[in-house]
Amino acid sequence: MRAPIRIAYVRTPFMFGSLLDLFKSKPPAPPDWLDIALHEVGVHEFAGSDTHNPRILQYHQSTSLRATDDETPWCASFVNWVLAEGRVVGTNSASARSFLSWGRRTELRRGAIAVFRRGRHEWQGHVAFVDSWDDTHVWAIGGNQGGVGGEFGGGVTITRLPRADLLDVRWPKSIYNSTTVQAVSLMGTTTVLERMLMNDAVLDKLIAVGSSISPVVRAVVLTAQFLFLAWIVRERFLRMKRIGE
Repeated sequence: MRAPIRIAYVRTPFMFGSLLDLFKSKPPAPPDWLDIALHEVGVHEFAGSDTHNPRILQYHQSTSLRATDDETPWCASFVNWVLAEGRVVGTNSASARSFLSWGRRTELRRGAIAVFRRGRHEWQGHVAFVDSWDDTHVWAIGGNQGGVGGEFGGGVTITRLPRADLLDVRWPKSIYNSTTVQAVSLMGTTTVLERMLMNDAVLDKLIAVGSSISPVVRAVVLTAQFLFLAWIVRERFLRMKRIGE
């Protein structure tokens, strides 16, 4: 059965869910990128080697390989594309196992990125988003799934995969996997307070404290967080402007 989710994520304008989730004791809602992935279910490869689904070619553009056909394995392209649509930085790699070193390790949770063993070679793998699971299997939302003969290939589906083949489960390190925040951070050195907000241990403490405070205090903290994020953007912009002068 599903394990309880302990760590909340932050939803800012960067698509990570409501900041208010930090101060709720209930598990957070699934991440927005999961909805993006679910909307792609049904996309499939075109038959024959002469025609290719333009949507799959679009997925391929999210990796450095930039394949031009729908026969090239595209599970990692799909995951990278979905993350990019959700303003989250992926691996930019067409290799499924590239996600083994992406983000941070986490427990099974809805929306997490699962990397599976595939084939006989160490470099082979499959990557998809976790939808649900039980003691023996994971139901994964992924591309290049559902092919003939048990091989991956075919389309975007929700497929049942053995937990015995699960290599790792990954999650963004923090809201700083957001492309929006990364663009802001490029404008200068991060402050001590910013680095604190990137620290998962600090976020966990905020969650623990927030669950015991009143709604009024939660609203004040929420407002303060938004003002702080706005201040970061403003300071970075002014710094970048000074550098350009």
